[in-house]
Amino acid sequence: MTVEEIGKIAEVACQLGMKKVKLTGGPLEKAEKARPPNLEAYEYYMKGMHFIKSKFVISFQEEDFQAGVEMFEKAVEIDPNYTPAYFGLGWAYEHHFHVTGSQEDSDMVQKRCEMAYQLDPNSALINAMLGYYYYEYKKEYEKSFQFHKKALEINSNIGEVNFLVGVCYLYHGLYDPSKKYLLKAIELDPYYFWAPYKLAACYMSMGEFQKAAFYFEKYFEIAPLVFMFPDRPIGLYFKMKKYEKVEELIAETEKVRPDYWGIPYGQALLLAARGEKEKALALYKNSEVYSLLGMKDEAIQHLHMEIRKSAAYPYIFYYDLLNNPFYASLRGEPGFEEIVKREKKLYEEHLKKYGTL
Repeated sequence: MTVEEIGKIAEVACQLGMKKVKLTGGPLEKAEKARPPNLEAYEYYMKGMHFIKSKFVISFQEEDFQAGVEMFEKAVEIDPNYTPAYFGLGWAYEHHFHVTGSQEDSDMVQKRCEMAYQLDPNSALINAMLGYYYYEYKKEYEKSFQFHKKALEINSNIGEVNFLVGVCYLYHGLYDPSKKYLLKAIELDPYYFWAPYKLAACYMSMGEFQKAAFYFEKYFEIAPLVFMFPDRPIGLYFKMKKYEKVEELIAETEKVRPDYWGIPYGQALLLAARGEKEKALALYKNSEVYSLLGMKDEAIQHLHMEIRKSAAYPYIFYYDLLNNPFYASLRGEPGFEEIVKREKKLYEEHLKKYGTL
């Protein structure tokens, strides 16, 4: 039962004249304290979340984004101290940023969350959102995980809190804690389609391919066709030697997103596996394609770029290197093993530093 449901039960009970009902102690007392001070502001907050989580992320229509923002702003107008509404605005602009890439949107995420933090530094939602902001936009990882730690201490039973914590662990390559929080995020909010996608990516990197396939299928069940991100599922099904599935995903994506980069990636993998070197490299070049073609020096050179140079990923590749069957031809090669050793050391350092919140 959610906090809101507990609160509503207590409210109905009082309306029916059950004057002796009193929430005392433990989670019930916390639930009563967590109820919004103004039910009208809460109603607009929930409407705003509906527009963003259930409409805008599916339609990409500007009017749905604006409608969500309008609902959150009405909640703020009704109760300027209602911090979830500020979280809602930050959440809205974060999703909008991934459509527009606008600096203005990312600035709004920070602005709204910092305003809310000034009002209530003990909001789990705001601490989680600030943690994500400092991770994704500022690359201030220590500060990010400090905010996440505080968010979980305040309230670890909110879907968005668990999702944001789990995503930052995923991006960092710390998959064991990531899956813990992403699983809980799905349990608390099973209809937010990004959560199963991120969890599937986590299991994929850990080499648990059957579990990854299960959660990718969950993603495809609820994600809009135009918003499919099939590159990871393509890679997964290829690793599982489900080539028909790979071809099916490529064909489906070509219909709705013909310019999506995952299409040549998947096609190049298939061609590389068949030994069609020139055709594969004409479509896509990365360490996986080179490794499948047996071009070990090129594969190792690209791995260096993909991990710490041109691509500049912040996360750690240790598990990915261990479990990716595309790198079978590289195992035992001194250059490859050197990368694995370096990433293992980095993984152990960061797991010790950030792994327990």
